[in-house]
Amino acid sequence: MSYSYEGKQLAVKNDVGGCAMTRVNYTYAAVSGMPYSSSLGTATTSGHGQSNDLPLTTLSPLLRRETIHNGDNYFDQVHGFDGFARPLSVDRVSPWYSDIELTEYADNTSL
Repeated sequence: MSYSYEGKQLAVKNDVGGCAMTRVNYTYAAVSGMPYSSSLGTATTSGHGQSNDLPLTTLSPLLRRETIHNGDNYFDQVHGFDGFARPLSVDRVSPWYSDIELTEYADNTSL
């Protein structure tokens, strides 16, 4: 079993007077089969009795953020990542609005 998502924030819930007003759910991208390297290297804790270094050494960027506020749903959904695990295309959706955000990055990889 892989524990590479261990320690990731999965949800946040804000209550007012015992009533759930806002809940935010987070989903993360796969740790393999993506255009970026899933390995970030070796943790400094390796070999020091730490039981799980995967959360420190595995890249899994945010794939989806869903917000439920007073019964209305909003979400941001990534549809592509570049080689540095940055989003290239993101759908931003609310009950009243929908947009696709496309992003380009300038990288000088010869440095």
